[in-house]
Amino acid sequence: MNIIYIIQAHKLPFQLKRLITVLNTKNASFYIHVDRKSKIEDFEKIISLKNVFFIKERVDCIWGDFSQVKATLNLIKNVIRDNKSGFVVFLSGQDYPIKNVYTIEIFFFVN
Repeated sequence: MNIIYIIQAHKLPFQLKRLITVLNTKNASFYIHVDRKSKIEDFEKIISLKNVFFIKERVDCIWGDFSQVKATLNLIKNVIRDNKSGFVVFLSGQDYPIKNVYTIEIFFFVN
């Protein structure tokens, strides 16, 4: 069972790294959209894991605007293009889980 985390981020690359670190298991993949207004290099230089994919189709996101939907669709298209299968979880770069990663994986396995 795989869990694919699709994440929209625009700031705080170290916080995003912390989120990925706490959710990272052998069953996890991370697809990340960095807002086009942000410097993607700031994220790429501190997050370099083989299961983390920064998508190239970046959108200039505006809060509450359709641009956020477009960024989400771009994330999903990358997951499909890479032929990934499993559960997809949408997060923002400022999210943080309130349950440990094994509780999350067991939930998906049981349900």
